[in-house]
Parts: sequence; structure tokens; C-alpha cells
Amino acid sequence: MFRFTGRDRRRLLATAAAVAIGAAALPSAASAEPNVVDGGIYRIVPTHNNPASKTLEVPGASTANSGQIIQNTTPLFGSTAHQRFRVTPAGTTGSRPYFRIRSTHVANKCLDVQGGSILNSAKIIQFDCISGNRNQHFFLDTIFPGATVHTITARHSALLLDIQGASTAAGAGLIQFQDNGGGRNQRFLFQRVG
Repeated sequence: MFRFTGRDRRRLLATAAAVAIGAAALPSAASAEPNVVDGGIYRIVPTHNNPASKTLEVPGASTANSGQIIQNTTPLFGSTAHQRFRVTPAGTTGSRPYFRIRSTHVANKCLDVQGGSILNSAKIIQFDCISGNRNQHFFLDTIFPGATVHTITARHSALLLDIQGASTAAGAGLIQFQDNGGGRNQRFLFQRVG
């Protein structure tokens, strides 16, 4: 007979809590310590789709600047390169780390708040990675310990990344928007794929 240890119970609870995101809203982001491994490659899954059937992608696997990042259906056998992103450290503000989120299907492209806007509804696009561009820096705040669900906050504007209108449709755009009080369209599961 198998007996759970305290550590096993904590892991089981953390896994169950991550699954429960599809059923209930969780408290606001509280931790600046991301459960994302630096340099890891991830599928980034909006948690408001139930089940989590969509993932962020660069539409059409574009290699050009300025294409808006969207959510799209995840292929049956895993994501493709334009649905994968490398998370790399970019610095710290005080003790709070911030990151770049880079496309993996093309060299030197990063997620970018279009035009450095500080307004609600500004598009999140793919653009050349430019050293020091604060609109390409993002805080990843853990929703609860032990899970890889985060809010993604633009460093320059303090606005959260958001699936526009909480749409569940394929092709819905990624924007920045004020904190909507724990809406799941502002929470993202980071699934390691490389």
C-alpha cells in the first residue's frame, strides 16, 4: 500500500489547484518569484479556455515585426515552434525579476507592447528584441505557490497581459489591460516543452 508523505500531499494539492483554475477564480497574484526556469521554452496557455485548449502563438508563424500575438487551437500532438516561447531573465527592479519572452521559430524577436503604449487595449506584438526596451520586459507573478500559473505584467505600464474580451475564440488577440480582479483571461499556464 502506498502512503503519501507531506511532500507528496503538497505536490498533489498544487497539481489539483492548477487544474481547478478552470473552475474558479483564484486570489490576486502575490509572489514575484516565478516558478519558471530561466531560459526554458514554454507553451503559454490562457487559463480562461475550458479545457485549456488554446495557446499563445505568432499568427501564421510570421517572422515579421508587428504581428499581434493571438490565442489559437493547440495541435493534437503538441505545439509547433510559433506556439513556443523562451523565457529569459532581463534584470530586476529592486528584488523583483523581470523577463523577456522570445519567439522560438525566428531569431531575435520578443513580445512587445506595441509602440511602448501605457494605455489599456494596446496590442502585444512580436518585434525585434531591443536591449533596454522596457515595453519588452515582463514580470511573471505566481498566482499560488507550487504552480506555473502566472499573471504577466508589462514592466513599463504595470498593466497585465489579457486575452481581449475574455474571448475563447481562436484568433483572439493578446493585449495589455488593467487588472480585472482575478479574471482567468489574465492568467497563463506555462507548460515547459524544452
